[in-house]
Amino acid sequence: CLAATVLVVVLKLHHQLTYRLSLYQVLSSLLFAATCALQLPFMFNYGGKSDTKPNGVLCSLVACANMYTSFLKICFTVCITCHLLYFAVFYKNYRNLEKWYIGLSLSLSLIPSVIPFATNTYGRLRSGCWMVRNNSTLSPTANVAQMIILWYAPATLLSIVEVVMVTVTLTTLACRTWCRGNAARGELYKTALCEMLPLFSYPVLSVLFLATPMAKGYYNFATPHSYFSGPLLVIHDISLPLWGLSAPAALLMHLCVLLVIRRTKRRLRDYRGRHTVYGRN
Repeated sequence: CLAATVLVVVLKLHHQLTYRLSLYQVLSSLLFAATCALQLPFMFNYGGKSDTKPNGVLCSLVACANMYTSFLKICFTVCITCHLLYFAVFYKNYRNLEKWYIGLSLSLSLIPSVIPFATNTYGRLRSGCWMVRNNSTLSPTANVAQMIILWYAPATLLSIVEVVMVTVTLTTLACRTWCRGNAARGELYKTALCEMLPLFSYPVLSVLFLATPMAKGYYNFATPHSYFSGPLLVIHDISLPLWGLSAPAALLMHLCVLLVIRRTKRRLRDYRGRHTVYGRN
């Protein structure tokens, strides 16, 4: 995360809205990683029972912070996808929406993270601190409904929205590139498509690595005592850190592609300049 942030600043890309949105997502991933690191002491001290120790409030605070940064990361991913859709379909750069992106992401992420804290639903699990079925003032059925309403349903819906927006954006760019007869405009859209393709790695990687934890949660709700709960927990513990690393990995991938494109254009420009000079001589 820090390496990707430094590269964006060094290359002076933070003046562009798209890269600033990428930086916001990387910073949210950094905060998400920090909240995951804070859960390690609770994972090592887990005894298999409900959390009744004095540090239960501390565990709830860590779970609330983890929930907030998780939604923050999802919201900024949606913002990047919306920005790509605006630029590709309407061919406009809505810079005035940046304040709305930040404000809505910071405020909307508070709602699903604070409600479980108010209802005392956060507790200690084998994988850290999060919402639990027991150890609260609500019944287990109400707790499961709260998990679905506050986390699984919104995260699933936003992931579906991202997939739809990515599909529409790519289809629009591809159609404008190859389905129209204007060769000059087709080359323009082809250049835009090549430059925007790395940006689609943000929503694609996010949805890909988030799908396994979501599937594991839905499967546990349907069959809470299934034999496959253990293997799914292992896959969940592997894919969730990868989901946190998806934003900086996508940004580094995008920067590498950008550097290659810049170097190729520079070499092509130098070659054409030398060819022109030699031709005149």
